[in-house]
Amino acid sequence: MRKILLILILALASINGAYALSDSFIAMTKNVVETAPARLQTLAQADSLKAQSEGLDKRYYPQVTAQSGYQQSNSPTNVFMQKLNQRNFGASDFDISQLNHPGFHGDWGSSVSVSGLIWENGSMGWQKRAMEKLAKAKGLEADALTGAVLVRWSDLYLQALQSQASIEATRQNLKALQSNLEEAQKLEEQGVVLGADVAVAKAVEQGLEARLANMEGHQASLRAQLKELSGQPVDKLTAIELKTDLKPAEGATHLSVVSAQMAADAAQAQVTASKHNSDLQVKWAVSEEFHSSGSADGAATTAYVGATLNLFDPQKSSRIQAAQADRRASNAALTAAQRSHDKQREELQAELASLKTQLPQVENVVKELEHSLELTQSLYKEGRKSIADVAELRQKIDEATLQRNGARAALVGTQVALEENNGTLTLDRYLTLWN
Repeated sequence: MRKILLILILALASINGAYALSDSFIAMTKNVVETAPARLQTLAQADSLKAQSEGLDKRYYPQVTAQSGYQQSNSPTNVFMQKLNQRNFGASDFDISQLNHPGFHGDWGSSVSVSGLIWENGSMGWQKRAMEKLAKAKGLEADALTGAVLVRWSDLYLQALQSQASIEATRQNLKALQSNLEEAQKLEEQGVVLGADVAVAKAVEQGLEARLANMEGHQASLRAQLKELSGQPVDKLTAIELKTDLKPAEGATHLSVVSAQMAADAAQAQVTASKHNSDLQVKWAVSEEFHSSGSADGAATTAYVGATLNLFDPQKSSRIQAAQADRRASNAALTAAQRSHDKQREELQAELASLKTQLPQVENVVKELEHSLELTQSLYKEGRKSIADVAELRQKIDEATLQRNGARAALVGTQVALEENNGTLTLDRYLTLWN
């Protein structure tokens, strides 16, 4: 009966059974993606770059400026300008003594001006292109982070599931051994069983107890990591099963590589922008000024169209060199991303092939050991095998079960990681991977 119960428990915990994806797992997975701090930070950076790019779109829009203030001065220049602005000066104001010693005069002035850019030589346009590409790069980086978060979530969740199954198996194994040991100790007292065999069984019992404590600690650690990812405790683990007919896109370009390419293109645009910076610009402006002092006031309208040309900018060459260095760094990052992607794919494919070979062998080892245990227990009851033989077999079964469960989790986790490596692991795609 215990044997049947153990098989049922392992079957329920296994990811190789037929399960429907639970609503709680779907909700937790969505929450993991939507609240991932690194992803949210990258999306915010993308939004900032988009806003800056949209700001450059409005570089030809008119700017409106208002200014108002009061000044009091006995400076001949300021007092004379006040009278000119108020349009109330007369012949007496040109008296030399009045011009040299005008006394204190006050002036309240205000102005409204409208100005704008007519033409610039392309620097802002190239800056806009650079920001657009950087914004796209950040968006792709956020999508790549979504895939990375989902891979980590799957890995931890599967490990926690198989750890839970292994803990239950070890508990059952330990319980069965303790029952055998209790019986053997009674027989030892009667002189039927050797004390040395009982001592071996006790040592195995202590080893299983220590392993169980270690596994429970590992389970707590896995749940803590799941909580960190999801932002909330993961109290209940529901079994998940990967589909067997997955057909990932072969040779797809990973989002991190596309993001790095966009960043490299942005760096190139920034180099061009730096070469055009501080060159010829054509601007226009219209202003209306109003001045008042006592009962005198006056207004003036000014219109301006002009060009500015920076004949020499000592910092321009340094800006160009800095932009070129950034471009080289971006190109190096692109090369590194491509090589890392290719290396990871080869490693995952090799690991998957190894696990597909290893898992059936480990499954068979567990079956053979369980069959051997049945025979050994029968022989033990007949007195032809010792309690030490039974205990050692239980120890081997526990080790093999732990190895099998780890291989199961690793196999599915590697398949999910390969899906992410192909650059296709969005949240929607991820949820379709499971039965």
